[in-house]
Amino acid sequence: ALAIGSGQSLGPEDPSLQIGAGVASALGRALRLSRDKIRLIAPVGAAAGLAAAFNAPISAVLFVMEEVIGNWSAGVLGAIVLSAISGVVVMRGFLGDQPLFRIPVFRLVHPSELLAYAVLGIIGGLSSLAFVKFVGHFRPRLQALPRDRDHRARVPAGDGRRLRSGRSGDARPVRLADARGAGGV
Repeated sequence: ALAIGSGQSLGPEDPSLQIGAGVASALGRALRLSRDKIRLIAPVGAAAGLAAAFNAPISAVLFVMEEVIGNWSAGVLGAIVLSAISGVVVMRGFLGDQPLFRIPVFRLVHPSELLAYAVLGIIGGLSSLAFVKFVGHFRPRLQALPRDRDHRARVPAGDGRRLRSGRSGDARPVRLADARGAGGV
């Protein structure tokens, strides 16, 4: 809710997707299911959450199959369809048959509004073009940077007289747990 309210690009489907998958995953852990089975039921929960949030079970099934799972699998399709329909049935039982999002009727007050919309569309198009060019310009440069695989803290590892590496004034990578015990971080 904070991400959507602050204008981030997650979209309104992300919270319901994450909550549904999280509830399914937590239920799987509570039932002591294997990791493989939890991986199978997380998209099922995501479909139920998405279908309930938007009152659209078919869209939820298609979205989860394309975006969450990534490939069409007959083995999981039945469970996803059933969970999406169940999510909508439960949601309608609690909230009724009315749509969750009310879209106000649009009325054109004056034809000059169309000019403002056209200008806004041009600004949006130019902004997106600039963003794509920016990403295209910096992506190769960022990918060419060396990757530091050692993400451990570099702190002196000793009591000040001698370091664990044996040389004074030297620092070597240590894990944070080791550094705390050695007077480090």
